[in-house]
Amino acid sequence: MTPDDTIHVLLVDDDEELLETVGAMLRQHEGVVVTTEPSVPAALDTFDESFVDCIVSDYDMPGMDGLDFLTAVRWHSTDIPFIVTTAHGNERVASEAVRSGATDYILKEGDWVTELFDHVQSAVVARDEGKLAHASSRFQQAIDAIDGYAVVMLDRDGRVMTWNEGAERLTDRPATEIVGERVHDVFADGDALDEVLRTASDRGTAELNHDLVRAQGSDRPVTGQVTHVTGHISEPSYFAAVFH
Repeated sequence: MTPDDTIHVLLVDDDEELLETVGAMLRQHEGVVVTTEPSVPAALDTFDESFVDCIVSDYDMPGMDGLDFLTAVRWHSTDIPFIVTTAHGNERVASEAVRSGATDYILKEGDWVTELFDHVQSAVVARDEGKLAHASSRFQQAIDAIDGYAVVMLDRDGRVMTWNEGAERLTDRPATEIVGERVHDVFADGDALDEVLRTASDRGTAELNHDLVRAQGSDRPVTGQVTHVTGHISEPSYFAAVFH
């Protein structure tokens, strides 16, 4: 955080009533300064002109959406915490948020407003402690913050490189058991999964609609998206999978 422990939050949402409510809730916490903007263009001006510790932005907004805003921010700052919020769960949005460098992805349901400060504080502390990775590993910096989805990174052969808490809950398999193993082992049809990876390699992305085999033996259908990520010349390509 900043030297005086103040957290400057830029809050963006086209629902101005919700914007006022969430802003007021965050301001109840000592040391939180909140600037609100109802659109991405206005938020970009504020971001350019003001000091910001953390951005919280709605996804679904007219004109430029939250991911457009995220992309623009990442051109200027690779480490500022950026939290995407959305009223509707969508694995495509979650996947795109991860690829673009989001720090967190929150569904607007339940007590999300009252819990938002904890997300903001955790993201800022993680940034200040140097736990957020360089832009070349944006997927790595976000996987443990995504709430409600299995977010997995695979090498070119389908071996698990990262396995977040959502994946652990969905499969009943801890990361210590699955990292380094082929992800095919947790799916009922490994050949079908190979086809998904080939499609993602050829087209960039592929839909995932298959059955998981949970640790206790029961099958569970999942849906999601697999994205083929190509790094710089010195970096190997990998797959990012988001499913639920």
